[in-house]
Amino acid sequence: MNSLEKHSDTAALIGRLFFSSMLLLFGYGKLTGYAGTVSYMGSLGLPAPALFTVLAIIIEIGAGLLVLVGYKTRLVCLAGCGKIHFDRERSRIPR
Repeated sequence: MNSLEKHSDTAALIGRLFFSSMLLLFGYGKLTGYAGTVSYMGSLGLPAPALFTVLAIIIEIGAGLLVLVGYKTRLVCLAGCGKIHFDRERSRIPR
């Protein structure tokens, strides 16, 4: 057994913990600062910013919990990374 292979399960667990904590913290921040998040999304020119805020909260907290328990981890991480990329690109929209 390669010396790196014996630590692969531990590394996967640590990666899941970090990624899920990031998603949970982002979702919790949006939830506690709901009004500010809605006004920020409205300033970006999104139609129905309240709806997009609720969707972002559900996706971030839901994905964070799913990654934390290890359910469909690869698919959920791919969706979570896609959402983070969308958020980054959306913030670059000229106003």
